[in-house]
Amino acid sequence: MAGAYDVEREPWVAYQTNGYAVTFTLQRRDVFLLTGTARYNGAEGQVSGRVQGDRIVMTVSWNPDSVGEYNGSFGVDGRLSGHCFDQRHPESQATWYTPTPFTAVGY
Repeated sequence: MAGAYDVEREPWVAYQTNGYAVTFTLQRRDVFLLTGTARYNGAEGQVSGRVQGDRIVMTVSWNPDSVGEYNGSFGVDGRLSGHCFDQRHPESQATWYTPTPFTAVGY
C-alpha cells in the first residue's frame, strides 16, 4: 500500500556510517508527501520528501552549502535503511538505518 508506514508518528533517528545520528521529525502533507525538520549536533535543516510503498526519499536543506539526500526502503521487519549524500558535495556519502521498526498503517 502506498505510504503505508507511520514515519510521522514521532521523532526517529537515522544512524549513519559516518558517525552522525540524525533525528527526523516529520509531518505527512498527504498520502505521499512529507515535510519537517532534521537535527544533528546542534544543526537543524528543513525536510521535504516522499514516501511511497516501501520507498522513502527525503531532502534536507542544512544550509546554503549543504543539502542532504536520503534514499531508503523499509525492510520486511519495518526498519528503514538506505544511502545518503550531500548534493553539493557528492563525495560525502554514507549508509544509514533505523533500529526501531515503523508500523504499517492504512491510508
